[in-house]
Amino acid sequence: FVVGTGHPMQTGAVVWVVNGGFVVLGQLPGDASAVASAVSRDGAVVVGSSTDYSQRSRAFRWTRQTGMEALPHAPTGMSGAAFGVSGDGDLVVGSSMSASGESAVIWDAEHGTRLLETVLGSQFPTDIKGWKLIRATGISDDGTTIVGYATNPRGQTEGWALRLPD
Repeated sequence: FVVGTGHPMQTGAVVWVVNGGFVVLGQLPGDASAVASAVSRDGAVVVGSSTDYSQRSRAFRWTRQTGMEALPHAPTGMSGAAFGVSGDGDLVVGSSMSASGESAVIWDAEHGTRLLETVLGSQFPTDIKGWKLIRATGISDDGTTIVGYATNPRGQTEGWALRLPD
């Protein structure tokens, strides 16, 4: 499976299947365009972002059963995007934009969208003092490794990889 966006942009998010052509997923209702960023192992879940005419983006999750659905913003978020999905489609990572800037987020059906820094502080105690996790750009097939970029304690942008306990 390959995901992306169609041309022209009005077609929205697209999934290409080897020897099967492509499926236009479109965009969220009322939006101008969308781009698919990642797909689950079996192609059943696609994630990405859908953008309205004011250039505000919303993360989405698409399944064959539900179609395209907006993922809720993080508690302080105003817009967001999804960049990665686990192999089974149960975990989605991305970013949320708020008045204080961009922050890495994680979504699952049980908890909704949460700031990754909050999850690390409560569910997986991790010392990231001085770091600002800006964007989660990918997640491993098994959902235990997340990658992205952040601002380090010296204020420099740096890539990171985080391994969560199984």
